Amino acid sequence: MAASLMNPFQQFTSTAQQQPSQQQQPVATSSSTTANTTTFWQQSNAAIATAINPSSPSSMWKSLGGGASSSSSNNASGKHKRVVPYTGPIANLESNWDPWLHHAANNNNDNGSNSINTTYLIVMANQSCIVPGGVESVLKWRKLHKQNGGGGKGSMDDLTMNLDSTMSLDDGGDATTLFGGEYDSANTIGNNGVNNEGSSGGNKKFGKRFKSGLKKAQASLAHSVTSIAIKADGGKNPDWVCASLHYLGGRNGDVVNRGMSSAIGSGGGAISDVCLCKTEWIPLPPPTSFGGGDLQQEEGKQLSFAVPLCVPDLSFLESAAAAASSGGGGDIAADNGIVLTVRLYLRSGATLLKAAAIKKEYCIGESSVMYSQLGSSGKDDVSGGQYRTMNLQFTNGMLADPSSFTYNSNPDSPPMLNLMTLPRIKYNPSCRIGWSLTDPTPMPPSSAAALRWLNMFQLPLDQGYAYPMGTTASGAAGAVILANECARESTVTLPIATACAKLFSNAAMQSQQRASMIAAQSRRREAVRSYAIPPELDINRANAIVDMALKDGCMEVNMGVVAFVVTGDKSIGGIHNLTSGAERVPSVRMSVSFQRHDSIFEEGIITGSVPLLDQSPTHPNEAMKARFCPRIMSGVPEKDGFELLHGVPGTKPNGKYVGNVRFEVENTSYANVNDNLIVPSAQSAPIEGLLELEPYLEQATAHEGKKVPVLVPAIDANTGKRTGTFVLVLQVRALLNGASSSQTSDTLPPASLGLVSVVGLDTLMEDLALAPSLDYDPPSSTSSQQLPSATAVEMRRRQVATMGTFLTPRYLQNQADGVRSNVTSALCDRYDKYYNSVISGISPDVAIEDDSHVELFERRSPRPFRPSNSRSDELLAGIGFNVHCQGLSIDVLQNGAVTPAAVHYSVTHGAPADHAAGFGFQGVEENPDLGAEASSGARGGLRRLEMKRVEYAKELEDSISGLIRSVGEHFKMRAQVASARQQAGVKMSRHIPPGVPAIAHYRSKAIECAQRLNNLTWNIAARRANCFSQALGIAVTSYLASLSDGSHASKGYASIWQRHGYLVTFEGLLSAVGKELGMIEDASIAVQMLRKVNIVLVSDDVNTSSNNGESQRVPVAHSPFVNWVHLACITNGSHSKTQYRLEIGLNPPYYQNRVPEPLKNGAAVRLFPVLFQMGVDIRQWGVNAGRNVSSQIKDKSKGGGLSTSESFGDAQNIPGINEGVGGLINDGDDDDGDEVGMADNEIGFQLNVDGFRKLNAYAHSVNPTVAGSAAASSAPPIFDSSEQIQMQNLPPHPLLVPLSESIKASAGKMEHSVLDHAAASCQKLGGGSTIFCKSGKDRTGMQVTFKEAQFIQRFIDRKDAVSSEEIFAKATTLRIYGNRVPICEKNAGEAMYAFNPLQAQFMPAMLKPPPITTQWKKPET
Repeated sequence: MAASLMNPFQQFTSTAQQQPSQQQQPVATSSSTTANTTTFWQQSNAAIATAINPSSPSSMWKSLGGGASSSSSNNASGKHKRVVPYTGPIANLESNWDPWLHHAANNNNDNGSNSINTTYLIVMANQSCIVPGGVESVLKWRKLHKQNGGGGKGSMDDLTMNLDSTMSLDDGGDATTLFGGEYDSANTIGNNGVNNEGSSGGNKKFGKRFKSGLKKAQASLAHSVTSIAIKADGGKNPDWVCASLHYLGGRNGDVVNRGMSSAIGSGGGAISDVCLCKTEWIPLPPPTSFGGGDLQQEEGKQLSFAVPLCVPDLSFLESAAAAASSGGGGDIAADNGIVLTVRLYLRSGATLLKAAAIKKEYCIGESSVMYSQLGSSGKDDVSGGQYRTMNLQFTNGMLADPSSFTYNSNPDSPPMLNLMTLPRIKYNPSCRIGWSLTDPTPMPPSSAAALRWLNMFQLPLDQGYAYPMGTTASGAAGAVILANECARESTVTLPIATACAKLFSNAAMQSQQRASMIAAQSRRREAVRSYAIPPELDINRANAIVDMALKDGCMEVNMGVVAFVVTGDKSIGGIHNLTSGAERVPSVRMSVSFQRHDSIFEEGIITGSVPLLDQSPTHPNEAMKARFCPRIMSGVPEKDGFELLHGVPGTKPNGKYVGNVRFEVENTSYANVNDNLIVPSAQSAPIEGLLELEPYLEQATAHEGKKVPVLVPAIDANTGKRTGTFVLVLQVRALLNGASSSQTSDTLPPASLGLVSVVGLDTLMEDLALAPSLDYDPPSSTSSQQLPSATAVEMRRRQVATMGTFLTPRYLQNQADGVRSNVTSALCDRYDKYYNSVISGISPDVAIEDDSHVELFERRSPRPFRPSNSRSDELLAGIGFNVHCQGLSIDVLQNGAVTPAAVHYSVTHGAPADHAAGFGFQGVEENPDLGAEASSGARGGLRRLEMKRVEYAKELEDSISGLIRSVGEHFKMRAQVASARQQAGVKMSRHIPPGVPAIAHYRSKAIECAQRLNNLTWNIAARRANCFSQALGIAVTSYLASLSDGSHASKGYASIWQRHGYLVTFEGLLSAVGKELGMIEDASIAVQMLRKVNIVLVSDDVNTSSNNGESQRVPVAHSPFVNWVHLACITNGSHSKTQYRLEIGLNPPYYQNRVPEPLKNGAAVRLFPVLFQMGVDIRQWGVNAGRNVSSQIKDKSKGGGLSTSESFGDAQNIPGINEGVGGLINDGDDDDGDEVGMADNEIGFQLNVDGFRKLNAYAHSVNPTVAGSAAASSAPPIFDSSEQIQMQNLPPHPLLVPLSESIKASAGKMEHSVLDHAAASCQKLGGGSTIFCKSGKDRTGMQVTFKEAQFIQRFIDRKDAVSSEEIFAKATTLRIYGNRVPICEKNAGEAMYAFNPLQAQFMPAMLKPPPITTQWKKPET
């Protein structure tokens, strides 16, 4: 294979099996490995990093051999592990090869290209290999063979005859537990990898005799037990067969053996048997009559293994053999080359042996093949290349013995292996089938660049599967398909998250700046409160506040109330005959308030008692004192930051506006004083006085530092008649001779560029025009005044505008300095770290934290791959976690040619939700000013929070309506005395005193509702930013994967995307209860927001980016053709109409040659996302049943019935069911102990109906059902009601009728067919598909493998309706041997699906995991 297309380290992902160092013995591995043990994933990366950095060659041995020396039951056995690509019981995952072999091949490559070539061996065996009687016949043959003394063609060497099989997968592990009793746990020491010469003389001979006798005794016992078990089974269960590939030291020369020994880390010791790989176990079919013909003609009468054998690159051994040959050493490998051995193994399927520790695997035949015969066919890649076939007869074992029953049954067709050899591709060549635009480049050969690559990505996962196809579409027979499954990390997730972080951090800074300025304006506007001086305040502190207020453009008012002097009728409050000479001077209650010129509501200043006199006092003693600093306003809204009340502007000759001080004394006669019940009489009326402060501005400088007496007329509030005088002393100060400060208000940053607007969220306050407008731009006052007639909305705005502010200065300050500052800091920090991480993959000058020593699933640095258990990490909240582009490409192998045929893509990921923010109550800790009452009630995910926000907006609107109504009633009541006041020459006040109960209630309620609504809106905006950032990276990965598939372009989908949008279906597998309900709610809004995104493909030689062009671009590291991304926000009127423009810069040659014409020249493709959701686990079953899950299980365990028609098997037969189920009820994922919380059994159905409506509109738009209409002439599809005033009532599209029926049947049920039909419909419409659960590994793994199995079977059968049995069988193979198990290990550090048998019982049949892949843990007590 050409070096330009192959990665030099292509044999590895990150699952290489741990091997012992030269000094260490092998270590037992199991699922209970301690957390601090270095994982196999990072061991593989560490091995590669060491191989490309030879300056520290010993570090590889240390990193791979260390960390596991704590325990090993077979340390004393002297046997080293075989080179098995993937540790664990489940599989022969050939994505990784042993790091030692890689290191050796890389350092001994003669061609200097650093490329490593691996080969697939597709194994089939003719029907003569089907042993009649299975293991029972093998045992009889072995017994007969020993009695006859062996010899002949079928003679087996000691290794092959050894009952201790060399096929066990896990040295030292408990295979019974791991394999569910299907594999041989007794043969864990049968590797015989290295012979250690540690003894000598008689002791050595005695040891050999002892071991030989013990071995014979064990073999005899095993033979007897196996025979009994087979007879008891009576043939009910088939036996099992598999093939394996071995390197045998006895069949290779000493030089080559030493090379292999060093490669596997055994220190150069003698090599006996190294098991390189194996196929899956398949059931042994019953023997059939022989009809003659060869293997390809006897379809259905052969053994076909789906999992190919994978031959590692052993070119380093060929180099050693060539060197030995040239040196004339006489080594057999110098003349013959490297010899490999292919074997067939058989094991019994008897029931009694499934859990027995003595079950055995028997080698029934082996054949040798030269390594040189298995090499590359000379083509650069599989697709479009060639393959070789070879037939191998058995040279050893029962199948090679002419006297065997099998051989004699068909002498014309001896047992034979048919091998198909072809290159195994780790990295699909660019622009070929199976490759995606989001794939990273193969690791570069440069050491420095390769290290940057390894620091950015984990190596890809891949696995091939071979299936006989039967007759092809052309009628030819004998074709085989190779389905190559590959899961790769996406190169665009981190750059897009970085672009989102940039956009949202800028928007958050805009919002914070606006909030800070509004908070400052509020302090100026609310100067009476902000600069009020409590009487008890220290004089120095008080003076400091006053100085600050003066510099801020305020006026200091230092006022003292001396007395209230009554004139005329000396009767007030029931006190008669006042005399100034009385020994005891009576007093009255007085309240002092301030009337601002921008609000109708007065603000209280002080309340107290003052003397009530009938003549002016001779000594002005101040009975009440007040010191405050009101704002000096100019009457210009742009300068003041707020508008004056209607009718006020122009009333002050000096153009300066301060306000009035109002004094009020209650003039109340009391009656009906019984049982402490006091009722004011109807004739009572307050006495009030008004002091305008503006006239004293001119005197502020002249009288500075002096108190001057002031007499304020006191009048009857009803009649306007003067009843007395308020005697005051007044001191006023202001800077610049009473002029306002030269400091003017800065222009507020537009709210349309703030975070709330950028995430497309209306504040729900726009129509009310509540001040201050923190997150929206209020309508222009000039434009509204020019309207010929005010609308009801405008009239309401004017009314609300007179009522002052509804966000208190304390709340605004907390928002600016606390809540919004925290969000802004987090987003800015996120952008900095994301960007540095991206640049570190490109430039050697930028370094980030080295976390290579940290377990992969515990890493928290920004990377394209984010492990699922990092959900609670706030820094990573913008990156979609566990995102993989999983492709399945199909090649047809026939007549020596490899023909690319089809490809299937799915993007798998965790739920795009704000896990870091949680799903509990929102905003309590961040906003203590709100109080518990104002903060409670808002919990859950975005969907629920936004519904709660609508409720808050309705409460606010009701409070405002009540306030307006109460104000109107107050002024209506005062209108009754307006004429009397006018006759007395007294103006009617346009202000409302603070003591009106109804007004005070509604105003307080309105302020509380406004602050609660504003706070929740901000929290939702921040949450939207995080969820959208995740969802966008996922959707773009799907779009680019579809764009990479040439078949989409050839079918004309590009023009459909350009006109109608790119359809992307999100298939959710979450349960609508507890935290997962919140995840559904977050995901539904995040997916909905994707509709705002327009994607534009740009050639990198054209600068069409706006907003500072290249400076806004985020580079994409290690992508062959995607150079950068740029995200911009386009505001258009209301916030909900916000759009996003995502530009993707492509390599110019790729853009010109590969991008379809409809997508060029700035064409924008709008995303058309739809979400379908169906819970598939035990908790969703509980939600559907409408009862608590635990109680139902307990009822079932006691024999009670179930309240549902769904069957889940016999719970009493599940281990541990009666030991307490509390610890078992979790979500089927890992680490956070999701509690059983709120459930919603309607949300799934509602989301599916909504998704169907959108998909139906898309289908009608793309493929109209009206006769004669064309897709190109149809209108773009309707997404939601905001895109069209009146929705069309479309009938179900013919393509979507099955989906419609499934959704109708899904109400209250676990109906998986909804997802199945949705995915099929999306594929037929040319869209992309993504799959997610909470973590994106377990339930997601079941769904994606089911879809892949469907795809394979439909390709084989060439029809949509295929056998469920065949699909389930293939899905099981994919789940055991495919990419999903290592993805679990990447995320959780354990190569198991996080299901237990109880959870699996409740899952739909098509999603149930194979038992050997799940874990069972006894619940904690």
